[in-house]
Amino acid sequence: MKAVHLIFISFLTLTACYQSKIDKYNSIIDRVTRVEINFKNTGKKIELDKNQVEIFKDILKRNIEPEIQRKFIADIQIDLYANENRIGFLTVTDKVTNPFVNFDSDDLNFGFQMTYEIGQYLNEKE
Repeated sequence: MKAVHLIFISFLTLTACYQSKIDKYNSIIDRVTRVEINFKNTGKKIELDKNQVEIFKDILKRNIEPEIQRKFIADIQIDLYANENRIGFLTVTDKVTNPFVNFDSDDLNFGFQMTYEIGQYLNEKE
């Protein structure tokens, strides 16, 4: 019975940690006022207009499941700003098999599988 309680407590702790990461991530994304996307393979760099920033912020908050960050050479870097201060960035590998995103800020770092919406948005901009 003690083992079941220990497993249950561990599960609750992990779930709370997971939700805490999502909440903190969403809080950071909500503060974003400017987004720069750097497509490293082509050298193309774009800055989203205000309307595009709001749409992209919504996309960035959908279906995110935090994982441990992965090491890879980024194909795309997305810099997130609150006014003129960079508050975070995303590095993206858009390989056909297993596309992945790492999120980094001063307070939070984690990775997640590339979502369909993020991939589609980036493909439209490239």
